[in-house]
Amino acid sequence: MRAIGKAGRGASNRARRIRALLAGTALSALTTLPAAAQNATWLNPAPIPGPVLGTRDFDDAANWTVGTPVALTNGPTGTATFGVSTTTDLSFSTDTTVGAWTFGAGASNYTFTNGQTLAFSGAGISVLGGSATITNNFNLNFNNSSTAGNATITNNHNTIFFNNSSAGNATILNSGFVGFTALSLGGTARLVNNTPAALIDISGITGTFLNTGSIEGSGNVLLGSKRLGVGLNNLSTDFSGVISGTGTSELTKFGTGTLTLSGVNTYTGITGVTEGTLVVAAGGSIASSQTVVQPDARLIVDGIASRVNMSGTLSGTGTVGLTRINDGATFAPGSGVAGTHMTVTGSLAFDSGAIYLVQINPAGASSANVGNFGTLAGTVNAQFASGSYVARTYTILSATNGLQGTTFNSLTTNNLPGGFTAHLSYLNDHAVILNLEAVLGLAPSVRLKRNQQSAATAINKFFNNGGVLPPSFVTVFGLTGAAAANALTQLSGETAAGSQQTTFNAMTQFLGTLLDPFIGGRSETPTARATPFAAEDDANAYASASGKRSGAEREAYAAIYRKASIRDNYDPRWSVWAAGFGGSQTTSGNATLGTNNTTSRLGGTAAGADYRFSPYSVAGLRSPAAARTSTSPTAWVAAAQICSRSALSCGTRPGRPTYQLRWPMAGSTSPPTAS
Repeated sequence: MRAIGKAGRGASNRARRIRALLAGTALSALTTLPAAAQNATWLNPAPIPGPVLGTRDFDDAANWTVGTPVALTNGPTGTATFGVSTTTDLSFSTDTTVGAWTFGAGASNYTFTNGQTLAFSGAGISVLGGSATITNNFNLNFNNSSTAGNATITNNHNTIFFNNSSAGNATILNSGFVGFTALSLGGTARLVNNTPAALIDISGITGTFLNTGSIEGSGNVLLGSKRLGVGLNNLSTDFSGVISGTGTSELTKFGTGTLTLSGVNTYTGITGVTEGTLVVAAGGSIASSQTVVQPDARLIVDGIASRVNMSGTLSGTGTVGLTRINDGATFAPGSGVAGTHMTVTGSLAFDSGAIYLVQINPAGASSANVGNFGTLAGTVNAQFASGSYVARTYTILSATNGLQGTTFNSLTTNNLPGGFTAHLSYLNDHAVILNLEAVLGLAPSVRLKRNQQSAATAINKFFNNGGVLPPSFVTVFGLTGAAAANALTQLSGETAAGSQQTTFNAMTQFLGTLLDPFIGGRSETPTARATPFAAEDDANAYASASGKRSGAEREAYAAIYRKASIRDNYDPRWSVWAAGFGGSQTTSGNATLGTNNTTSRLGGTAAGADYRFSPYSVAGLRSPAAARTSTSPTAWVAAAQICSRSALSCGTRPGRPTYQLRWPMAGSTSPPTAS
């Protein structure tokens, strides 16, 4: 701050020296005018070159028509008229005082390069056609009631407005010094500082204020104790330099455009925002000034501001001091995006007609952090963004030293998500909380069946007791009418249970088919083949013992093995099989409860191969089986492999076949194990 102050004093001293010097120059020029003004028109073409290469000399009479009413001595001293010409680049060979330049309709575009002292003493510059562009490398003075008109002036040294002169609607691109003195006016000019050393000085005016079109660029604007009004040309501009002043120095924003200040400004009077928008950008400051914002105007503070008296709209992500929000005014902390905030280092007070505007989205809310007391009144207006809301509380204002028992008068909402209501609560007299309350299915226009309402009530209770809704549940809040009822039917579990039961039925039927003991001869019980029976006379393996034998016979028979060896009664073999399974069922619903008639259908096939490797042991391998299931009313349809590859080993005892699934691993390459 001290360095800036020194720069301001240096600029002020420089301005005073320049004003003293140029005032003498202007008076001298006025005392040397001829007895009668000389008027003339620029020739086409003008023959005499000027001091700057490629130009023609303004001050050579040979480049003009015969002067009226007095012949020219040099260039015209009254009105210089410019029309169509092929020589449109002019320069000056001597100090020049002229009453006016007039560019008629259809005139060419003219450029002027000045290395002398060029002074206007009459009407100044009038551009009715074409254009006038001046590059000033020394002194350019506007005296009496002259105006810069619509000229474009590139100022590399000094441009001064004296007496009642005006900057008109000119564009002044300043790399030097632009000064306003006496009763001069800023008009609607566009004042642009092109370099950090450029200076615009209004401290020499004899009135209390000067209004102009706009300021922009960098450098310095010196107010002294005067008031500067900007914005009359309704342009939106950025000024990154320093506006300095003392005492009652003020800056007032007019017009519909936006003025952005990104420098650290040091003037000490009031900052007024009468129209349009004033932005204090991040890194910028008007902390040495108090700010007054009128109705329909806007102040955006992303940097630093001091005390604010708000009758318009205040917003931004920066810091303000003691702030009052008047009746009809709006405080909208943050950047207009939920989750951003503004800091109030002093106290914050709302009048009863004030509006506190906050932005809400599913992730957060905009808010104000107050470093001192908060005094609440007026209305909270909550703007909800679209999205799925899973949180129920949002802090929208906090005050370090409390709210003094005050509350907002009311809450209004825009775009509040369906199925919710909102209300405010106050935490320990230090924070304002916006609460969402789930009221799914409770609107008078919504008629739900009992099951649907039970599902809605369960969701409401879960959310309102602090639960965080899964995303799939949140989407229900955005539905209305039949869509909402159908969604609640699904969430009630009826549909899921129906489809799940169908799947279980499919599995049951598949396993029943897989373990069916009557497939492929699995139930055959092998029996030993009996040796032939014959009477004693023709028996060859078994003989009747009905007759009596002698001792010798019995001894002979005892020496022989009585039983023939049992012949294998089965053939080790593979057998293949295939079978279908399926069915349907219907369960009636209850309209009062809100349940539906549910129909399930399923069908599928299974195939496999069995291998019998002992009379009572069978091993099997089946291919992947496919089934299609469907349930109604939701029409869940799926086609899938119910099981992957598996093997079956079966063991039997006569009359009691048993089966056992032994190899249920998908993709396994190990052989089945017999049991």
